[in-house]
Amino acid sequence: MNYRDILTAGSESLSRSIGLATHLGTDIPNLTTDPTIRQNTLATRKERQFEVFKRLREPIAGYNCFGLVFASRRTAIYWDNDAQDEIDLDQLLAEDGYGEIVSEDRWQVGDVVIYSDDRGPKHAAVITRFDYILHGGDSRVPVVLSKFGDLSGEYEHPMAVTTWDDFRFRSGALIIRVYRNRHEMPKGKPGSLWRGIVTP
Repeated sequence: MNYRDILTAGSESLSRSIGLATHLGTDIPNLTTDPTIRQNTLATRKERQFEVFKRLREPIAGYNCFGLVFASRRTAIYWDNDAQDEIDLDQLLAEDGYGEIVSEDRWQVGDVVIYSDDRGPKHAAVITRFDYILHGGDSRVPVVLSKFGDLSGEYEHPMAVTTWDDFRFRSGALIIRVYRNRHEMPKGKPGSLWRGIVTP
């Protein structure tokens, strides 16, 4: 049972939403709870698959990977692209001025990484550093910070590593894109300048 199931199946007092919106004021539905909810045996076993990575935070409830990236660890954000009343990730990116950084040599620490398949976004992470590997030339490997589940810890791992269980049953090819906040004008915001915009 995942975190969202725990919250929706149990007492209403387990979960609550916080005020969360895009830069343009569109509400972002979310769920959070007391961070003292503990992993069950199954979740603890699942966590062991990440032991090959560097753990930076112990398992904790209250937020997921999208909450880590877009809500400063305050809550969990879920994407249901079939729900008519919910914002989708593309709208959040547009309204917060995220721009895609296509060129790998322009990726920076702090850029956001979105992992998606043909059913929508699956995971989000943040670039924390670059490792350099020598093999007939320099190779710059982006390392990201991830929270792999609603009750997991936080780990650093190479951006291209996507072998954990969450991706095992994905639909179609996994697409990895890199974005930078305050990189483009928020869609729908009047005016031609917005402090923080950088050249792609």
